[in-house]
Amino acid sequence: MTEKLIRTTYVDPTVNPPEPRQGDTGLHESRQDQEGYFEPLHRLHHAAFHGHGVGAGLQVAATPGQPGLRVMPGVALDETGRLIPVTAGGHVRLGDDLIPVTETGAHLPTAGLTGDRYVTVAWGEAFDYSGVAAGVFNTETTPVIRLREATGFAKSADQVVIAGVTFDQGKVTALRGSRQFTAVAADRIDLMRGSVTTSGTESLAGPTAAATLSAWHDGGVILDTPVLVVHHQGGITPMLHLDSVTGRMGVGVTPPAAAFDVEGGAVIRGKVGIGTARPDPAAALDVRGGAIMPTAGSGESAGILFPRDPGGGGGDRAYIRYFPVSGERTRLLIGNDNDADDEITFRQNDADVATIIRRSVGIGTDNPTGKLDVRETRYNTTGVLAISDRGIGLYASGAQAAVFNGDVHIDGRLTGVETSGFSAIDHPLDPAGRFLNHGAVESDELKNVYDGEVTLDEHGAAEIALPDWFEALNEKVRYQLTPLGGPAPNLHVSRRLSGNSFSIAGGEPGAEVCWLVTGVRHDAHARANPLVVETDKSEREHGRYRHPEAHGFDPSLGLWASPASAAAQE
Repeated sequence: MTEKLIRTTYVDPTVNPPEPRQGDTGLHESRQDQEGYFEPLHRLHHAAFHGHGVGAGLQVAATPGQPGLRVMPGVALDETGRLIPVTAGGHVRLGDDLIPVTETGAHLPTAGLTGDRYVTVAWGEAFDYSGVAAGVFNTETTPVIRLREATGFAKSADQVVIAGVTFDQGKVTALRGSRQFTAVAADRIDLMRGSVTTSGTESLAGPTAAATLSAWHDGGVILDTPVLVVHHQGGITPMLHLDSVTGRMGVGVTPPAAAFDVEGGAVIRGKVGIGTARPDPAAALDVRGGAIMPTAGSGESAGILFPRDPGGGGGDRAYIRYFPVSGERTRLLIGNDNDADDEITFRQNDADVATIIRRSVGIGTDNPTGKLDVRETRYNTTGVLAISDRGIGLYASGAQAAVFNGDVHIDGRLTGVETSGFSAIDHPLDPAGRFLNHGAVESDELKNVYDGEVTLDEHGAAEIALPDWFEALNEKVRYQLTPLGGPAPNLHVSRRLSGNSFSIAGGEPGAEVCWLVTGVRHDAHARANPLVVETDKSEREHGRYRHPEAHGFDPSLGLWASPASAAAQE
């Protein structure tokens, strides 16, 4: 948009030297300056350097379910370059109504309106007839506000959209932020920042170039800056940090510690090469020149986690994890979850070596029929070699199914339907005539022991939860509490075991407490097979010992000594 500019010349160029013209300025000269120069000059400036739209303010307020709109003070610019100010103390025009503008805005009636509308503002003027009698002829800039039907609406050069509204019988049902904003047309924008420089003994506070945003000749955009930081609105940690000096890029972290530093997750759609510019086409991730080092830990955020449900099921997952169990003791865990028919298979030389399925291990078979199923066709020099193609390789049954006199090495898993947990030794008071029997925890009861640590809450108390099978397995529960770091004379069990948990109290808030709980088995098998603490040796066992050497006797007096060695001793 261009306009011809003509103004009054107040210096007479026809005389030499030129000199100011004399006399008062005439009305036609004032009109010439105003209408032919200053007004078009402002329009040219605004239209040439700014796109039309809202420059500031002009918010539209409404209460859902209630009639009426309120347009707040502000200013807009139409396409011809005219400023449209809505100012407190002024007026706006809605149809034939002249509506005053207060500090809170102009209140617009909406009675009878239905459907979707656009709220627009356009330039307008209103002559003030009240001053004519006094010889005052004033014209006030009075913006024109329209509520235009959305159907068939087309944007025009003389009006600016400031909101979208939906009405139902004059009541507002929806308010939309459909508005135009002003724009700036330029091929370069220089961004400045305040800085302090030093010259000799003098410090100078002033502007320094921070960045230049410019148009690229091929149609792109160039941002020339040492560091680019992108924040979420109102955020503190940068979402993006680009450092052109170090060549590093950070996502969610500042400053970046590597060429590409990401805090949080990342999705890469395609193949990734680390240490190579040409990753193997068969690999999504090709790492060369170094090891892949996952995080150690027992949770899903550690180790290697494979995709869930590869067969389309629900809840299937597999993982490899490495984590500490206690102290320096660690565990390498290879596992899968949810389905007992899911296999874990080890292969060598393109053949299956071992398979774990349905909580059983098969060596030489992928369908084990026992906890440990070993199948082999080669012959080895072994005392006992048990092989079965279909049935049970080795089965032992009897009151004493097996006796091992010597060290036993089991290369695999030892599993029993029920292990009583008894131990029997020669009675220390009558080793020749009696046995002393204990449970595996060296108790005269079938005792189970559970312990742990707990941190007391702000009341110096804590609830300790035990497994859901605890009360079904144990009776005669006893408790021990040990405070760490200092005495706790009032520490006590405040609630006995109930619902597989018990409570403690009376300690210092935040203190650590070691707890130990024992119980005696009272499950069906334990009741049917109670532990007899002291028993007499049978006639055959009299004079023989489980450990004859420990009592200073010859090994031939052992309970399981062969008849020949016993006869030789006699």
